[in-house]
Amino acid sequence: MSDMHSEVLPPDFYTPLADAVEELTKRRKSPTLLQIVRENLKLTPELEVLFEKPHLVMFRQVLTPITETIIFFELAKKYNLSPFVIEYFEDKFVSTGNTFKRGLGKLPIHQFTDKNNFDVIKYNTVVDFNSHVGHTLGSVITSKGEALKDFHHDLFFKTLNIKPIIISRDGSSWFKQFNSSHEYYESFLNIFIRDAILFETFLDAGSESDFTLNTVLPAFNHSKVKFEHKPLIVKATYDNTEINFPILDYYPTKVGEILTEKGYI
Repeated sequence: MSDMHSEVLPPDFYTPLADAVEELTKRRKSPTLLQIVRENLKLTPELEVLFEKPHLVMFRQVLTPITETIIFFELAKKYNLSPFVIEYFEDKFVSTGNTFKRGLGKLPIHQFTDKNNFDVIKYNTVVDFNSHVGHTLGSVITSKGEALKDFHHDLFFKTLNIKPIIISRDGSSWFKQFNSSHEYYESFLNIFIRDAILFETFLDAGSESDFTLNTVLPAFNHSKVKFEHKPLIVKATYDNTEINFPILDYYPTKVGEILTEKGYI
């Protein structure tokens, strides 16, 4: 989720990354905060790795090397945080309404930026949308017979030389405990009280604004009151420097070269 506007979110919703790291360090020293968070945070085993050390966390249905993901890993390294991506393979694949999910099947690959600072993008379709829309992401197969999630993990490894199994987990079993996003988001944001920092930009305009204002913001406020500390959320930018939207959602040129090697282009 990427956008340049945060006009209706409260001023304290986002925390600069350097400040968030300092605050997280303080909070992790509090036995009282540890006890109350553990009492209210029921993670499934695959996500309990977040308890081990300070993490910078992204939530993306499938780990894939878009520009935003690359920046995320650069910042985690810079601030000595362990990067971790929570995936959701049992979420539904769609062709409209969610730019990120659509991009998993029709990859927007950056070609170059022209003299007028206009980004030239080439879209490469790797999935038969008609056959897979409405199916779980974990069951989608590419035109070359690869599982879509494995296809994107391979792109990620070949782009960043990091094995996905080391830094990501499928959180589907945890998400499925809840009846709706309203329920799981409150529990989700509790992770960022003393165990980790969330790297995300929540849209407060356009098609996803209702979700931000009616689900995310109430969950944020509830956690803030319950724990007397706000969830630590860092806006998905590079060290608080705004990046030209929507370049965060694009794949770097190298991904096009990998697709050619794999026979998709």
